[in-house]
Amino acid sequence: MKIPLRSEHRHDDELHRQTRTYRRLLHAFGYPMRIQQLEERAIHCIVDCLLDSQTTVAIEVENKELTSRILNTGATLSQTPEWVFAGSQRHHLQHIPAGSREAPESGATLVMEIAAISPTNGGLAIRATGAGLNKPHTLYFSGLHQNVVIDHIAFRADYPRGVDLLLCADTQLVVLPRHLTLEII
Repeated sequence: MKIPLRSEHRHDDELHRQTRTYRRLLHAFGYPMRIQQLEERAIHCIVDCLLDSQTTVAIEVENKELTSRILNTGATLSQTPEWVFAGSQRHHLQHIPAGSREAPESGATLVMEIAAISPTNGGLAIRATGAGLNKPHTLYFSGLHQNVVIDHIAFRADYPRGVDLLLCADTQLVVLPRHLTLEII
């Protein structure tokens, strides 16, 4: 009988964790504005699951550990990234590729780490309607600047152009796809 080495276990465990993260991401995009619980820090799970040497990124975080984690995936830094990683210091969506009406898929996805996400209170209150929501849904975001949401709302007029938002708070993840209609309340 072959007994696997510890490193093989870690590789298998990591592969299974990435698979579970990917499923949660699919669920989060299909059912936006619902808090998804990931196994570890959400932004780390996203980096480990989605980035590789074929991916282009922009990094706007001051966290050296996260920056190192992103670069260790082999992802390439780019002026026209597919993924933008930012912290709560980002106050707008300017200078993030938003695609075009002819090629909306060239719009970037912004992954932001914020302080907290709550279904009941605290922080910026956002109501959303659109595909994946059978009725208006409200969540509260601490550490998310309202101008990010205002810019997301402005892109709505030029849909399908836009930026998809993945908001991470510790192990929680919420997706705000570009197709949603958002309102600050």
